[in-house]
Amino acid sequence: MQLTDTGKNQRFGTVGLIILISLLEMLGVFVIDMYSPALPEMAETFNTSDSIVNLTMLLFFIFQVVGMLVFGPLSDRTGRRPLLLLVMLLFIVSSLAGVFAPDIQTLIGVRIVQAIAAGALVSICMALVKDSFVGRSRESVLMVLQALFILGPIVAPIIGAQLLVWFSWRSTFVVFAIFGILTLPVILAFRESIAKEDRMSGSLLHSFVGLADVVRNGRFMVFMLATSLCIALPFNSYLTLAPYIYEGFFGFSPLEYSYFFAATAGLSALGLVIYRAIANKVALRHLTSALIVCVGIAGLVTAVLAKNSAFIFCAAMLLLQIVGMMMRPYSTNILFDLQKEDTGSASAMMNCSFAILGSAGIALTSLFNDNYLLAIGTLMCAGFILSLALWLGLLCSKTKMPGIKE
Repeated sequence: MQLTDTGKNQRFGTVGLIILISLLEMLGVFVIDMYSPALPEMAETFNTSDSIVNLTMLLFFIFQVVGMLVFGPLSDRTGRRPLLLLVMLLFIVSSLAGVFAPDIQTLIGVRIVQAIAAGALVSICMALVKDSFVGRSRESVLMVLQALFILGPIVAPIIGAQLLVWFSWRSTFVVFAIFGILTLPVILAFRESIAKEDRMSGSLLHSFVGLADVVRNGRFMVFMLATSLCIALPFNSYLTLAPYIYEGFFGFSPLEYSYFFAATAGLSALGLVIYRAIANKVALRHLTSALIVCVGIAGLVTAVLAKNSAFIFCAAMLLLQIVGMMMRPYSTNILFDLQKEDTGSASAMMNCSFAILGSAGIALTSLFNDNYLLAIGTLMCAGFILSLALWLGLLCSKTKMPGIKE
């Protein structure tokens, strides 16, 4: 594998570095997907409405963005390791606080703190990939992360549902805390991945100038939105509403819901297999166009036909996730090439844009009067239209895009 000098300097080697990055990535998945099966039970525990309990998800996505935007650029100044230790401790403490939350207001507060920590970890995790790997090796690592990103949605909801069989929803926070504690030794063994001479100098406020530089990079922003809108706008709504659709609308148990959810995530690995098979045979501009269109088709199926069968809904969500699995590795690699400097800021922008768009999608679902299938289908169609418009605009422009058009 091609590594940078700091990537070669890790005491636990390349495998250990990939393990650390993978653990941080999986934590960001577990803290959402393992939590979702317990949402209906939480409403009963606190004697409140589903919409109030959903705030623990909506506000999580919003404050996850805060964690990304603050700690991503800050890590360009302080280094990755100190912030990794700080936010992991914050995550562990907030998880333990969730175990003893006496009311829904406290739980919402716990999820906000947990979200800030999780967002910081995800942002720094992506920056570590850029710090440590080069070229095609970087894309390979991103594909490994995608494969592990699949494992989370497979395992997490099953664990969450099984915990509900034997324990209450509070046990999910116990597992979060244990996960964080087990990751701490790996972070302690990690050697800083960004050299002192490469760190951003100046005041603390100057650390966030990199964000402005990223926003001013038109190619970066347009390509990022063109390849993320179609996935991000409906995906967080799917994560939030899936238990209500499978358990409420289709009448499945939490455990049965977890099987549907896990099957969809597991089969989405086909996206990586397909991408590997066609990566050197199909031009990325054609592949991206086809993937965006696939989201539009899945959106129509969800809005019109999914009400007839849970399997139709499952198939539409599978297509959405396959598109995401295929698009994310190469688009992320291209985005890092488009923004050579301010790695932490670029990573924060990539991750927070997905979270912001996802939060907007969740907020828009309130306009559909609990018609969750129509809500998700409409969001997919809207994402398709917006992504296609930006993508066609980019292709028709005179802007040079490495890997897309030379």
